[in-house]
Parts: sequence; structure tokens; C-alpha cells
Amino acid sequence: MRASPRHDGRIAPPRDWVSRPATRCNAQPTAEDGTQPPSGHTGLHHFAIVYPDREALGNAVRSLLEHDYPIDSAEDHAGTVSVYLHDPDGNGIEMYYDRPREIWFEETGLLRLQRESFDPRDLLSSEA
Repeated sequence: MRASPRHDGRIAPPRDWVSRPATRCNAQPTAEDGTQPPSGHTGLHHFAIVYPDREALGNAVRSLLEHDYPIDSAEDHAGTVSVYLHDPDGNGIEMYYDRPREIWFEETGLLRLQRESFDPRDLLSSEA
């Protein structure tokens, strides 16, 4: 992942786009070149809720576990730590927190990316 297209067609380096929201709202039911989602679906893979830190995400996970709410998975992405689940309607939800930006990039300037699964109960401890 080296760059992302800007809305004007030019390319922005990762440091310019990684902190900007990626969601654009469109009042039209379909994208310009897309198709309508199947009946009963939003057309989104998931939406995300960002938490300020590990403790806050851990508290949310604790609440889910206390209510026996199913958690699909948890992944360490290097710069972020994410927990994935679905709402009762089947919409995907990502709950995550950002690690300090100082560790987001390799020395080469490339964004650090990884997908390491972990037990979401690990977030209940104060250890990072």
C-alpha cells in the first residue's frame, strides 16, 4: 500500500490519506458504476467505531462478553487493533483503537500492515 487516489484523480502519499475519513455518503441508491445491493443488504462490508484507547475497547468487549454477544474475530493490524462482529441485522461492525502514529510506518515510509488474530478477551487485561 503506497498511495491512494484522491478525488481529483491525483495520488496522495500514505501520510496524507491514512488519517482522513474514507467514507463518502451518496444519496443515490447505487454507485456511478456499481449495482444495487441485494434486497435486505446495505451494500457495505462493515462500518467502524473507533475507541480512544485499549482500555475503552476492552470495556466494550467486556460488555459484549457479559451479554453473551457473539464476537466474530479480533485482529492486530500493527497500527490498529480491531474486534469484528455483526449486528442483529447482519451488518458488519469493526470496533478498534489506533496505536500511536509513531509505529504506523516502516522506516521506508510504507504503512505497516499485518493481520494477526488474537483472543478478544486479551483486551480485558491492562497489558498491551
